[in-house]
Amino acid sequence: YMQDFIKPGYTTQFSIHYNKDDASVHYDDNGFLVRPAPIGIFKPHEIRAAYLGWTGNGHFGPINVNHAFYEALGSDSLNPIAGRPVTINAQMAAAEVSVDKDWARYELSAFYASGDGNPRDGRATGFDTIVDDPSFAGGIFSFWDRQELRLPGTGIALTPGNSLLPSMRTSKEEGQANFVNPGIFILNAGANFDLTPKLKSFLNVNYLRFERTAPIALLLFESPIHNTIGLDYSLGFQYRPPLSENISITGGASALSPGQEFRDIFSGTTQFSLFANVRFQF
Repeated sequence: YMQDFIKPGYTTQFSIHYNKDDASVHYDDNGFLVRPAPIGIFKPHEIRAAYLGWTGNGHFGPINVNHAFYEALGSDSLNPIAGRPVTINAQMAAAEVSVDKDWARYELSAFYASGDGNPRDGRATGFDTIVDDPSFAGGIFSFWDRQELRLPGTGIALTPGNSLLPSMRTSKEEGQANFVNPGIFILNAGANFDLTPKLKSFLNVNYLRFERTAPIALLLFESPIHNTIGLDYSLGFQYRPPLSENISITGGASALSPGQEFRDIFSGTTQFSLFANVRFQF
């Protein structure tokens, strides 16, 4: 990483990550098969994927900037959806700009993960991670980020929970990465408010759209599957009673107003979520 790159106040970083995921069979604590995924041709397979990353964080004058780009390259010896060995070539990009005004921060951000438009060929172009837990576009307060959405009748999740990616894998922690997925595009507008030194609130609105829908249509034997997921609204708070990180109370409410794609797969009604947690750290 390089501090004060181009201009004082901006730090940039280049990184390489490698995922060596060997073929294995694994059942979770509830007895469900998670490796390999129980879809398509479910035989043990190995994944070799390298991630080339460029990220940056800082400010240019009054404008705060936070960005990331990753290129995933490698191979999957037998992708269960493609039903064949595939080469991996997928991308992810994210950018956020924000402005601070007194006790408020106003943000605009965009997130992109490439999708696979031809799930049966030998190229896997849907981006997936090793293990992710993003604090972006609403983070844990967002319905899409926080909730696990299971694809009906498949044994896999469209999104695994605490992730922005529609990776179509059994589990984020125990399953394998899947690079044959629809990808996603998210536009976000949000604001954070320091209401008191101990209390902070968060407000976000997201527009969500699949980049490609062919992997979902193939898996569900349903066509057409539209691209628009819908609008995601969230409101959250974080309270620290002793003004430190020793005790923190976090909660929020979110809703997803479904677009045509969500109605194609799930119900057409607005989805709601409420949560709260208390953390003690000493």
